[in-house]
Amino acid sequence: MTRHIKILSRIFILWVFLAPAFALVQPAETRAGPPRQSAAPQVDSPAQPERTPERSSLQMVGQVGGRTEDVAVQGDYAYVAVGLRLVVLDVSEPVTPTEVGSTISFPQFVEGVAVSGTLACVADGMAGLWVVDVSDPSAPVEIGAYDTPGYAEGVAVAGQYAYVADGHYGLRVVDLSNPAHPAETGYAYPLNYVFDVAVEGNTAYLSVAGAGLLMADISDPAHPVELGSLDTPGYAYGVAVLDNMAYVADGWRGLRVVDVSDPAHPVEAGSYSTPGWAFDVAVVGSTAYVADAFGGLRVLDVSDPGQPVELGGYEVPGAHAGRVAA
Repeated sequence: MTRHIKILSRIFILWVFLAPAFALVQPAETRAGPPRQSAAPQVDSPAQPERTPERSSLQMVGQVGGRTEDVAVQGDYAYVAVGLRLVVLDVSEPVTPTEVGSTISFPQFVEGVAVSGTLACVADGMAGLWVVDVSDPSAPVEIGAYDTPGYAEGVAVAGQYAYVADGHYGLRVVDLSNPAHPAETGYAYPLNYVFDVAVEGNTAYLSVAGAGLLMADISDPAHPVELGSLDTPGYAYGVAVLDNMAYVADGWRGLRVVDVSDPAHPVEAGSYSTPGWAFDVAVVGSTAYVADAFGGLRVLDVSDPGQPVELGGYEVPGAHAGRVAA
Protein backbone atom coordinates (compact mmCIF):
# COMPACT_ATOMS: atom_id res chain seq x y z
CA MET A 1 0.00 0.00 0.00
CA THR A 2 3.01 2.26 0.36
CA ARG A 3 3.31 2.33 -3.42
CA HIS A 4 -0.41 3.19 -3.72
CA ILE A 5 0.08 6.04 -1.27
CA LYS A 6 3.04 7.34 -3.29
CA ILE A 7 1.07 7.21 -6.53
CA LEU A 8 -1.91 8.98 -4.95
CA SER A 9 0.39 11.61 -3.47
CA ARG A 10 1.81 12.35 -6.93
CA ILE A 11 -1.73 12.75 -8.30
CA PHE A 12 -2.57 15.10 -5.40
CA ILE A 13 0.54 17.20 -6.04
CA LEU A 14 -0.34 17.42 -9.74
CA TRP A 15 -3.86 18.59 -8.82
CA VAL A 16 -2.46 21.26 -6.49
CA PHE A 17 -0.46 22.68 -9.40
CA LEU A 18 -3.30 22.44 -11.92
CA ALA A 19 -6.17 23.64 -9.71
CA PRO A 20 -5.25 27.38 -9.96
CA ALA A 21 -5.24 27.10 -13.75
CA PHE A 22 -8.74 25.60 -13.74
CA ALA A 23 -9.89 28.25 -11.26
CA LEU A 24 -8.95 31.00 -13.73
CA VAL A 25 -11.50 29.73 -16.24
CA GLN A 26 -14.90 31.04 -15.14
CA PRO A 27 -18.28 30.66 -16.88
CA ALA A 28 -18.99 33.41 -19.44
CA GLU A 29 -21.91 34.89 -17.53
CA THR A 30 -19.75 35.22 -14.39
CA ARG A 31 -16.99 37.06 -16.25
CA ALA A 32 -19.58 39.41 -17.84
CA GLY A 33 -21.40 40.21 -14.60
CA PRO A 34 -20.84 43.35 -12.49
CA PRO A 35 -17.88 43.40 -10.13
CA ARG A 36 -18.69 42.14 -6.64
CA GLN A 37 -18.87 44.98 -4.08
CA SER A 38 -17.47 44.55 -0.61
CA ALA A 39 -19.76 45.37 2.29
CA ALA A 40 -16.83 46.71 4.29
CA PRO A 41 -15.93 50.43 3.97
CA GLN A 42 -12.87 51.22 1.86
CA VAL A 43 -9.95 52.69 3.79
CA ASP A 44 -7.03 54.36 2.03
CA SER A 45 -3.65 53.09 3.12
CA PRO A 46 -0.15 54.15 2.20
CA ALA A 47 1.41 52.28 -0.71
CA GLN A 48 3.43 49.28 0.37
CA PRO A 49 6.70 48.44 -1.35
CA GLU A 50 6.58 45.28 -3.45
CA ARG A 51 8.20 42.39 -1.60
CA THR A 52 10.41 39.89 -3.37
CA PRO A 53 10.16 36.38 -1.91
CA GLU A 54 13.42 35.38 -0.30
CA ARG A 55 15.06 32.16 -1.38
CA SER A 56 15.89 29.83 1.45
CA SER A 57 19.58 29.35 2.06
CA LEU A 58 18.92 26.02 3.78
CA GLN A 59 20.48 22.95 2.22
CA MET A 60 20.20 19.36 3.35
CA VAL A 61 23.59 18.06 4.44
CA GLY A 62 22.62 14.69 5.90
CA GLN A 63 19.91 12.27 6.86
CA VAL A 64 19.26 9.79 9.66
CA GLY A 65 16.79 6.95 9.25
CA GLY A 66 13.94 6.91 6.78
CA ARG A 67 11.75 4.38 5.04
CA THR A 68 13.43 1.22 3.78
CA GLU A 69 12.42 0.55 0.16
CA ASP A 70 14.74 -2.20 -1.09
CA VAL A 71 17.62 -4.51 -0.22
CA ALA A 72 20.21 -6.45 -2.21
CA VAL A 73 22.64 -9.01 -0.81
CA GLN A 74 26.12 -9.92 -2.03
CA GLY A 75 28.45 -12.08 0.04
CA ASP A 76 28.50 -10.94 3.66
CA TYR A 77 26.92 -7.56 2.91
CA ALA A 78 23.39 -6.27 2.53
CA TYR A 79 22.87 -3.04 0.60
CA VAL A 80 19.78 -1.31 1.93
CA ALA A 81 17.83 1.62 0.51
CA VAL A 82 17.19 3.75 3.60
CA GLY A 83 15.52 7.05 2.89
CA LEU A 84 17.88 9.12 0.76
CA ARG A 85 20.93 6.91 1.24
CA LEU A 86 22.34 3.50 0.46
CA VAL A 87 23.39 1.82 3.71
CA VAL A 88 25.76 -1.15 3.84
CA LEU A 89 25.27 -3.76 6.56
CA ASP A 90 27.63 -6.56 7.53
CA VAL A 91 25.33 -9.60 7.75
CA SER A 92 28.00 -12.25 8.26
CA GLU A 93 26.28 -12.72 11.63
CA PRO A 94 22.57 -12.48 10.64
CA VAL A 95 21.49 -12.24 14.29
CA THR A 96 23.52 -9.04 14.74
CA PRO A 97 23.69 -7.10 11.45
CA THR A 98 26.06 -4.14 11.73
CA GLU A 99 26.15 -0.94 9.70
CA VAL A 100 29.60 -0.51 8.17
CA GLY A 101 29.10 2.33 5.70
CA SER A 102 26.70 4.53 3.78
CA THR A 103 26.60 6.98 0.91
CA ILE A 104 25.88 10.65 1.16
CA SER A 105 22.27 11.62 0.47
CA PHE A 106 20.92 11.12 -3.05
CA PRO A 107 18.62 13.75 -4.60
CA GLN A 108 15.52 11.55 -4.15
CA PHE A 109 14.38 8.68 -1.97
CA VAL A 110 16.09 5.46 -3.05
CA GLU A 111 13.50 3.11 -4.58
CA GLY A 112 15.62 0.17 -5.72
CA VAL A 113 19.14 -1.27 -5.57
CA ALA A 114 21.10 -3.98 -7.39
CA VAL A 115 24.71 -5.03 -6.80
CA SER A 116 27.15 -6.63 -9.22
CA GLY A 117 30.82 -7.03 -8.37
CA THR A 118 32.17 -3.73 -7.12
CA LEU A 119 29.23 -1.65 -8.36
CA ALA A 120 25.87 -0.92 -6.82
CA CYS A 121 23.15 0.58 -9.00
CA VAL A 122 20.55 2.75 -7.31
CA ALA A 123 17.12 3.54 -8.74
CA ASP A 124 16.51 7.02 -7.37
CA GLY A 125 13.03 7.99 -8.48
CA MET A 126 12.96 11.23 -10.47
CA ALA A 127 16.78 11.44 -10.21
CA GLY A 128 17.19 8.32 -12.34
CA LEU A 129 20.05 5.82 -12.05
CA TRP A 130 23.08 6.33 -9.79
CA VAL A 131 26.22 4.17 -9.80
CA VAL A 132 28.10 3.54 -6.55
CA ASP A 133 31.57 2.05 -6.10
CA VAL A 134 31.29 -0.52 -3.29
CA SER A 135 34.76 -2.05 -3.64
CA ASP A 136 35.22 -0.87 -0.04
CA PRO A 137 31.85 -1.57 1.66
CA SER A 138 32.81 0.70 4.55
CA ALA A 139 33.15 3.67 2.19
CA PRO A 140 30.69 3.45 -0.75
CA VAL A 141 31.25 6.31 -3.21
CA GLU A 142 28.92 7.68 -5.89
CA ILE A 143 30.82 7.74 -9.19
CA GLY A 144 28.24 8.30 -11.92
CA ALA A 145 24.61 8.98 -12.74
CA TYR A 146 22.15 8.90 -15.61
CA ASP A 147 18.91 10.87 -15.40
CA THR A 148 16.34 8.53 -16.91
CA PRO A 149 13.26 10.20 -18.41
CA GLY A 150 10.80 8.61 -15.97
CA TYR A 151 10.65 7.60 -12.33
CA ALA A 152 13.24 4.91 -11.54
CA GLU A 153 11.41 2.30 -9.42
CA GLY A 154 13.79 -0.64 -9.68
CA VAL A 155 16.95 -1.92 -11.36
CA ALA A 156 18.65 -5.17 -12.37
CA VAL A 157 22.23 -5.62 -13.56
CA ALA A 158 23.48 -8.20 -16.06
CA GLY A 159 26.96 -7.98 -17.56
CA GLN A 160 27.82 -4.38 -18.37
CA TYR A 161 24.20 -3.23 -18.53
CA ALA A 162 21.71 -1.90 -16.01
CA TYR A 163 18.04 -2.49 -16.73
CA VAL A 164 15.94 0.23 -15.14
CA ALA A 165 12.24 -0.10 -14.33
CA ASP A 166 11.53 3.54 -15.15
CA GLY A 167 7.92 3.96 -14.11
CA HIS A 168 5.76 5.39 -16.87
CA TYR A 169 8.72 5.38 -19.32
CA GLY A 170 8.98 1.60 -19.38
CA LEU A 171 12.28 -0.27 -19.46
CA ARG A 172 15.51 1.68 -20.02
CA VAL A 173 18.80 -0.10 -20.82
CA VAL A 174 21.93 1.69 -19.58
CA ASP A 175 25.52 0.84 -20.53
CA LEU A 176 27.84 0.73 -17.48
CA SER A 177 31.08 -0.01 -19.35
CA ASN A 178 32.21 3.44 -18.17
CA PRO A 179 30.60 3.61 -14.71
CA ALA A 180 31.47 7.30 -14.31
CA HIS A 181 29.45 8.09 -17.43
CA PRO A 182 26.56 5.63 -17.80
CA ALA A 183 24.70 6.00 -21.10
CA GLU A 184 21.33 4.76 -22.31
CA THR A 185 21.49 2.34 -25.24
CA GLY A 186 17.86 1.37 -25.74
CA TYR A 187 14.38 1.03 -24.27
CA ALA A 188 11.16 -0.99 -24.50
CA TYR A 189 7.51 -0.61 -23.51
CA PRO A 190 7.73 3.19 -23.12
CA LEU A 191 3.97 3.55 -22.60
CA ASN A 192 3.75 1.15 -19.65
CA TYR A 193 4.35 1.79 -15.95
CA VAL A 194 7.14 -0.60 -14.94
CA PHE A 195 7.66 -1.27 -11.22
CA ASP A 196 10.32 -3.97 -11.31
CA VAL A 197 12.62 -5.89 -13.65
CA ALA A 198 14.41 -9.24 -13.52
CA VAL A 199 16.83 -10.64 -16.09
CA GLU A 200 17.53 -14.24 -17.03
CA GLY A 201 19.55 -15.11 -20.11
CA ASN A 202 18.58 -12.89 -23.03
CA THR A 203 15.18 -11.92 -21.61
CA ALA A 204 14.07 -9.11 -19.32
CA TYR A 205 10.90 -9.72 -17.30
CA LEU A 206 8.89 -6.70 -16.22
CA SER A 207 6.16 -6.27 -13.60
CA VAL A 208 3.91 -3.69 -15.17
CA ALA A 209 1.12 -2.66 -12.80
CA GLY A 210 -2.28 -3.36 -14.37
CA ALA A 211 -0.68 -4.78 -17.54
CA GLY A 212 0.80 -7.72 -15.61
CA LEU A 213 3.97 -9.43 -16.85
CA LEU A 214 5.81 -8.26 -19.98
CA MET A 215 8.90 -9.77 -21.63
CA ALA A 216 11.62 -8.18 -23.77
CA ASP A 217 14.39 -9.81 -25.80
CA ILE A 218 17.65 -8.12 -24.75
CA SER A 219 20.08 -10.22 -26.79
CA ASP A 220 20.93 -6.88 -28.42
CA PRO A 221 20.78 -4.41 -25.49
CA ALA A 222 20.85 -1.46 -27.89
CA HIS A 223 17.61 -2.66 -29.48
CA PRO A 224 15.37 -4.50 -26.98
CA VAL A 225 12.51 -6.28 -28.71
CA GLU A 226 9.08 -6.56 -27.11
CA LEU A 227 8.19 -10.25 -26.90
CA GLY A 228 5.10 -11.37 -25.03
CA SER A 229 2.80 -10.57 -22.13
CA LEU A 230 0.47 -12.08 -19.57
CA ASP A 231 -2.25 -9.93 -18.03
CA THR A 232 -2.25 -11.05 -14.41
CA PRO A 233 -5.52 -10.63 -12.46
CA GLY A 234 -4.06 -8.23 -9.87
CA TYR A 235 -1.52 -5.40 -9.96
CA ALA A 236 2.03 -6.53 -10.76
CA TYR A 237 4.55 -4.92 -8.42
CA GLY A 238 7.49 -7.33 -8.27
CA VAL A 239 9.01 -10.11 -10.36
CA ALA A 240 11.65 -12.84 -9.99
CA VAL A 241 12.76 -15.46 -12.51
CA LEU A 242 14.39 -18.85 -12.07
CA ASP A 243 14.71 -21.76 -14.49
CA ASN A 244 12.11 -20.54 -17.00
CA MET A 245 9.55 -19.79 -14.33
CA ALA A 246 8.54 -16.21 -13.54
CA TYR A 247 7.12 -15.36 -10.13
CA VAL A 248 4.94 -12.25 -10.04
CA ALA A 249 4.02 -10.38 -6.85
CA ASP A 250 0.53 -9.43 -7.98
CA GLY A 251 -0.77 -7.20 -5.21
CA TRP A 252 -4.10 -8.30 -3.74
CA ARG A 253 -4.06 -11.39 -6.00
CA GLY A 254 -1.01 -12.84 -4.26
CA LEU A 255 1.74 -14.76 -6.06
CA ARG A 256 1.35 -15.83 -9.69
CA VAL A 257 3.68 -18.49 -11.12
CA VAL A 258 4.18 -18.22 -14.88
CA ASP A 259 5.83 -20.67 -17.29
CA VAL A 260 8.07 -18.52 -19.52
CA SER A 261 9.91 -21.32 -21.33
CA ASP A 262 8.50 -19.62 -24.43
CA PRO A 263 8.72 -15.91 -23.53
CA ALA A 264 6.57 -14.96 -26.50
CA HIS A 265 3.72 -17.11 -25.13
CA PRO A 266 3.79 -17.15 -21.30
CA VAL A 267 1.29 -19.38 -19.51
CA GLU A 268 0.22 -19.20 -15.86
CA ALA A 269 1.16 -22.44 -14.14
CA GLY A 270 -0.09 -21.80 -10.61
CA SER A 271 -0.89 -19.22 -7.95
CA TYR A 272 -1.18 -18.67 -4.21
CA SER A 273 -3.43 -16.18 -2.40
CA THR A 274 -1.31 -14.58 0.30
CA PRO A 275 -3.02 -13.00 3.34
CA GLY A 276 -1.73 -9.48 2.56
CA TRP A 277 -0.73 -7.68 -0.64
CA ALA A 278 2.19 -9.23 -2.54
CA PHE A 279 4.66 -6.47 -3.37
CA ASP A 280 7.88 -8.36 -4.08
CA VAL A 281 9.26 -11.87 -4.44
CA ALA A 282 12.64 -13.61 -4.35
CA VAL A 283 13.24 -17.25 -5.26
CA VAL A 284 16.03 -19.57 -4.16
CA GLY A 285 15.90 -23.18 -5.30
CA SER A 286 12.36 -24.41 -4.68
CA THR A 287 11.47 -21.71 -2.14
CA ALA A 288 9.78 -18.38 -2.83
CA TYR A 289 9.92 -15.51 -0.35
CA VAL A 290 7.11 -12.98 -0.68
CA ALA A 291 7.03 -9.46 0.78
CA ASP A 292 3.33 -9.34 1.58
CA ALA A 293 2.71 -5.83 2.94
CA PHE A 294 0.75 -6.15 6.23
CA GLY A 295 0.99 -9.93 5.77
CA GLY A 296 4.74 -9.69 6.45
CA LEU A 297 7.07 -12.30 4.97
CA ARG A 298 5.51 -15.43 3.47
CA VAL A 299 7.65 -18.47 2.64
CA LEU A 300 6.32 -20.82 -0.04
CA ASP A 301 7.38 -24.19 -1.40
CA VAL A 302 7.24 -23.89 -5.20
CA SER A 303 8.82 -27.24 -6.05
CA ASP A 304 5.49 -27.92 -7.80
CA PRO A 305 4.86 -24.59 -9.59
CA GLY A 306 1.24 -25.54 -10.16
CA GLN A 307 0.58 -25.97 -6.43
CA PRO A 308 2.60 -23.52 -4.26
CA VAL A 309 2.36 -24.42 -0.58
CA GLU A 310 2.98 -22.02 2.29
CA LEU A 311 5.68 -23.21 4.69
CA GLY A 312 5.50 -20.35 7.16
CA GLY A 313 5.23 -16.62 7.69
CA TYR A 314 6.58 -13.82 9.84
CA GLU A 315 4.64 -10.65 10.61
CA VAL A 316 5.72 -7.50 12.43
CA PRO A 317 2.73 -5.63 13.88
CA GLY A 318 2.29 -2.24 12.26
CA ALA A 319 5.00 -2.90 9.65
CA HIS A 320 4.77 -3.12 5.87
CA ALA A 321 6.87 -5.66 3.94
CA GLY A 322 7.60 -4.03 0.57
CA ARG A 323 10.78 -5.72 -0.74
CA VAL A 324 12.69 -8.93 -0.09
CA ALA A 325 16.08 -10.48 -0.96
CA ALA A 326 17.22 -13.99 -0.16
